[in-house]
Order: sequence, then structure tokens, then C-alpha cells
Amino acid sequence: MNNNSTFLNSISDQINSHEMIADGENVLLAVSGGCDSISMTNALYMLGASGQLNIGQLFIAHLDHKLRDESIEDAQFVQAQANRLSLKCIIEEIDVNAYASENNESIETAARNCRYLFLADVANRYNCTKVAFAHNADDNTETVLHRIIRGTGVKGLVGIPPVRDFENQKQLKVIRPILHLTRSEIENFAAENNIEYRLDRSNLSTEYTRNRIRLELLPLLRKYNPKVSEAINRLSLIANRMQRKFDINLENQFADCLAEIDSNALSFDNVMIGQLDDNDLSELIRLALAKLGISQRHISFSHIDNVIKISRGRHSGDSIELPGHVNISLHNDLLSIRKATPELFRLPYRVTLPVPGATVIMDSFAVVNATGSYSQIATEFVDGGLDDVRTFQKNKTFESEMIDADKIEGQLYVCARKPGDKFKPLGSSGKKSVSDIFTDIKLSPIRRDQIAMVCDNKGILWLMGHRIADRVKATTKTKKLLKITAIR
Repeated sequence: MNNNSTFLNSISDQINSHEMIADGENVLLAVSGGCDSISMTNALYMLGASGQLNIGQLFIAHLDHKLRDESIEDAQFVQAQANRLSLKCIIEEIDVNAYASENNESIETAARNCRYLFLADVANRYNCTKVAFAHNADDNTETVLHRIIRGTGVKGLVGIPPVRDFENQKQLKVIRPILHLTRSEIENFAAENNIEYRLDRSNLSTEYTRNRIRLELLPLLRKYNPKVSEAINRLSLIANRMQRKFDINLENQFADCLAEIDSNALSFDNVMIGQLDDNDLSELIRLALAKLGISQRHISFSHIDNVIKISRGRHSGDSIELPGHVNISLHNDLLSIRKATPELFRLPYRVTLPVPGATVIMDSFAVVNATGSYSQIATEFVDGGLDDVRTFQKNKTFESEMIDADKIEGQLYVCARKPGDKFKPLGSSGKKSVSDIFTDIKLSPIRRDQIAMVCDNKGILWLMGHRIADRVKATTKTKKLLKITAIR
């Protein structure tokens, strides 16, 4: 068997052992033009053409980051390679420098974010369910070393996974068909098959930490152990086996301790998690962040340690912010984790309500005492008085209310609570803060910012799902009513 067959068979085995590609599945190849990605492209093409793998269609995607003068030539080269193999090639460009400045991100982070957004878009456009990256065994070594330097636990030692969910795209998977191969093995394959590729001079720059690890640290470590890369990758494999066993137990702990969850937040029973040791609680917090789709690239050991301190301190009202606009808070024995979202009720946003009429609300909002979310608010005039309200009250749900239409002052709108918001609820002897009302009814921190309030120019008319303001109640003098309804 020649070297070419050995190389291709190893990739086929890697794909099959990790169930990377199902029969007939379309695969998007992330191709920079360098040796790794071009070799991966040629190898998968050969495996598909020979029938060794039953791949649907291969698509090539290349993003020009506009960071180097020769980036246009890179894009042209990738297109030429795609033409040679008769593969569809999608090439786009973005000014990463401008993106980084606008989003206050480092160039490395901005480039990665732009690349993932581009790849997700292309994969969805061409019905690809897998996106193949050309990371290799040396990349895994560098990743593990980088994490050790930065500070990591067992999970960080696992390194680069061969298969994982695509970020924020659960229908997509990232696959790495050549992760088991060393850089030298890949270069030998390219040389033996006369495969041309581009050289990225930025890989020789010591400006970036990853490059310094490859160009400076690894050569130094090889003086102590010439096979240090193999040793680190063995450590990564051992950590992976340990982590898989730990993950099974962790999922059970997660289910036992979970109090409530939605797409943007979750809460743990703080009494239950108080029975976990610090290591288990640390991993539980990281699992919670992962389940909410929160990036942990900038969340360190010290950040997690601070969350543990809040849990152990048991002081209701304590909270902290983690990188990425993640809020952690403790309230009434519930430890809540909430990610920032572009939801409707992100102050100072508010929406005007036509009277009568219906308004579609961006995303969703919640109602006190009701589960799920709502997307519209409708208003309609009803001729009638106090007796009609009494009849309505007998059959009403939390989703609707009636108020005296003539007591509304100015424009109606819907908004979220603000610090210090107060109103006099129906039947109350005086004003009460919205915060105190939420505390009295034991509303979790997760729900508080999602509850909608209907207001006029004078203030709160209805804390939706709870009570109306005393000033707009129907009386014997009421002639005209306004019915307000939340619609799913």
C-alpha cells in the first residue's frame, strides 16, 4: 500500500469512527488556501470520487478578511483550485479591521466571528449540515498549551474536538477530518500529489500568542522532549476519556439542580447546588453557560470562582457580570444565569399601542402568572360599565384586562420595568414598587425583565398578568371600557 492510500485511509477511518459524514450528506469546506485546507479538500474529493466515502456534494467557502495585501490573490487561488476540481466555490470579503473597531473586539476575535457568521450563512444557503475545518494534530498541541498557559481544567486539556456543534447553529456540525494527522504528514501528502497551496506570511509573525507558541515555545520544549507534541496529544486523549465519564454525571447533576430554564436564562436551586463540591459546581456553571449558547472564550477560572462565591455566600440580591454580558444573580435560593439578548424589553425601548388596534412586538414578552411568551398586544373599545367589568372578571384570564377608557391620559405604550417604578394597584391603600410586587409573588429574576407593563403618560396602567392601577378602575360612572389582551 503506497503512502497516498495510507493517508486517505486514515482520513476515511477518522470520518467513520467519529461518524462525521452520513451517506449523501452535503459538506461545506472552510478553505483558506493554505496547505492544510487545500490538502483536506483534495483528500475528501479523492475519497468521494473513488466511492470510498458516500458524500453528497462538496462546497468550498473562502472569506477574504482584507487583512493582508495578498488576500485577493489567496481568493483567486482558492477559486482556481475549486474550478480544477469542478466544485462550487463561494467567496466573499469583509473588512475585519472595521468590524473589530465597531464591535470593540481584537482582530483575532473579530476575524473568527466574521468567519463563523459567513460559514453558517453559506452552509444554510447550500443545505450543508457539516462544515469541515482543516485543524491538525499540531494545532491541537498548540491549543492545549495555550489553554495551560492561560489557565484551564481537565476540559481544557481535551483540546480540539473532532466533532462539535457549530456555534449558535444546532442544525450544523463542525467536523475535523485531518485532526489526527501531523503538519508534516499533510505536507508530505501535498508534495507527493503535486498539490499547490498558498503560504500565509502572517503565520510567521510573533505578534499573535498562537504563533509564539508554535515558533518559540514548542521548539524550546522539544529540547527537553523531542516528542513533546505526541506527549501533549496523549494527555489530551486521556483528558477526553476522563471528561466523557464526568459529563454523564454532570448531566445528571444538572437535571437534579435545575429549577427553570428558557432560551436566554436558567436558574438552579441554590440549596441543591450547595451540596456539590467546588469542582462539580464549577463544571455545572460551565455546562449551564454552554446550554445557553454563551461563549466561554473570555470566561476564566476566576470568573467561575466568583460565581461560586455568590452561591456559597447565600446573600439574596448578590449579582455579578461575566464577559459577554452575562448576568449571574442570587434571589430567594435561586442562582440565575442570564445572557444579554436583543429582546423587546431592553430599556429604554418602548412600543406605542394604537387604540383600538393590534401591535406586533419584536421577539417576545411575558405575563405574570402565565407560562410561555407572547408576541402581540390588542386593544379594543367596549361599550359598557361596572356591571360589564364584573361579568368579564368572572371568566377572565391573566392575558386580558378591562379599564375605564376615559381615565387614560395621553398615549398608551408598553415597556419594561425601570428602577424605582411604582404605582397604586387596584385595592391597595397606597403606591407600591414593581420590585416589591415581584418579591411578594416570588417572581424569579429570569422572568422579571420579561414582564410587560401597559402605561400612559401618567404611569403604569396594568402590570400585565397581575393588577391594574386603581386610578383606571371601572366605577358606576364608567361609560366606555378599553379591553387590553396579550396574544401568543
